[in-house]
Amino acid sequence: MRESVFEIGIGLRGIAVDEETKAIHITEFAQSGNPSLKALAKLFKISAKVANAKGSADKAEKKKGFKLKAKKFSAYALPNSIQVLYDFEDDTSDLLDSRMDVLRDVLDRQFAGIETSAFELNTKKQPVNRSYEASGFSNPKDAYEMMRVFDDLIVREGLDEVPIKFPGLDKTRKINFQVTPGRPEFEPDDRDLYWERYEIIGGLNKDRSILVVSESGKGEKKIVLTAEQFAFFCDRCFSFRAYELYNFTVTQIKPKLFKLLDVKSASAQTGFDI
Repeated sequence: MRESVFEIGIGLRGIAVDEETKAIHITEFAQSGNPSLKALAKLFKISAKVANAKGSADKAEKKKGFKLKAKKFSAYALPNSIQVLYDFEDDTSDLLDSRMDVLRDVLDRQFAGIETSAFELNTKKQPVNRSYEASGFSNPKDAYEMMRVFDDLIVREGLDEVPIKFPGLDKTRKINFQVTPGRPEFEPDDRDLYWERYEIIGGLNKDRSILVVSESGKGEKKIVLTAEQFAFFCDRCFSFRAYELYNFTVTQIKPKLFKLLDVKSASAQTGFDI
């Protein structure tokens, strides 16, 4: 028999017992020491990112004028399941019902995409990128990240699959993996990329490259050059004593590495003979 020996007058932040359901109500996941709750925090973040992504067919903001926010997700922890909630704040009943339908539909489409990607990953011998693209997400890398979350939950909780049901929708999504989702293979963008108003902040002799950053100071990038191009920049452009901005035309050769095609002065729009 257990007996209470003392009491500390603090509550657990982000956790409360809901009086009606007698479930533990969890509102803060990322700060939890529980790995599965941290995985759910990541799942909510990815779901919001996918729903709000540029070019997303399910963009909730376009449909009903609201933007999904990961911090508005919470959950009731029950003995055999977790009920995911979303805070619609002070919406009127008509607007709430409408937005609830949209949110459920958006999330169902996301998980249907993951279900399809998981099936392809399990059954087809093809590059993993093709399996992630089957999700229909505007960025297949988001599908990979979401699939990793589900795979982590399956392994950690000792499950065969993760079933997902939506109140009001007569369907169940079942996500399972026979193989661990592998990291997407790099596929370079074969389009010419144009960067406006970038400053040269460094040069590396070892691999004949320059480091550039946008006028705002963000987005550092690395560009590899031919021997002639590198000599040109060392002789005529690269100087810590002068501040000048350039417009670069490049092509991608690795995830964070680019090849120089053309460069112009941003102020004069003058081309250089490189």
